[in-house]
Amino acid sequence: MELPFDVEAAEKALTSADPLMGEVIATYGPCAMTITPFQSPFESLFRTIIYQQLSTVSANAIYGRVLALFEGKVPTPEATLDMAADAFREVGMSRQKIKYAQDLAQKTLEGTVPEMTALAHL
Repeated sequence: MELPFDVEAAEKALTSADPLMGEVIATYGPCAMTITPFQSPFESLFRTIIYQQLSTVSANAIYGRVLALFEGKVPTPEATLDMAADAFREVGMSRQKIKYAQDLAQKTLEGTVPEMTALAHL
């Protein structure tokens, strides 16, 4: 997916603002970063909660098992709240991360977590 900003303009701004960064950009070339698209802020934050402070291998394994609880899909906020905490524990989520995921789901349903269209304006 394409980045939501002009990479070339960003590189020029960084180069002019910081000569050391300009050297890094000159040495390593243009930004090759890509982003993984997500459907909603909930989806992105839910995944982030699971991945926080874990190795990539461990996080991938736990995330895959969590998705399996929901037929291979990222759960909705409603489904997250409906799922028993023990089910999340059985696939490797810590109690604290379960609380975070449930809080995120609740805040999403309450409207505290903005929708994609609202985020575009921030």
